[in-house]
Amino acid sequence: MPHDRGFGPYFEHAHHGNPLGWIVAFVLFALLFAAAAALLARWLAGRQVAATAGAAPAAADALAVVRMRYARGEIDREQFLQASADLGGAPPPLPG
Repeated sequence: MPHDRGFGPYFEHAHHGNPLGWIVAFVLFALLFAAAAALLARWLAGRQVAATAGAAPAAADALAVVRMRYARGEIDREQFLQASADLGGAPPPLPG
């Protein structure tokens, strides 16, 4: 009468007395786990960089748009100074 461990016939015949099969399975599992951990770490690092770098370029881009509109004559000096101040640009020069 064969000894049944409850894993089915393929498990019994393929791995009985062969430690190389266990070693290969363990190495493949370890590689799969390491790859998943590396991908997760890379994804989390990318999200952190995107969150910290999102605010500064938006303000710089907005100031560049205001400068271009002023240079093309689309807005006057007062509108330019007000928009620059609102966006955190350099303070307006003192009159004089």
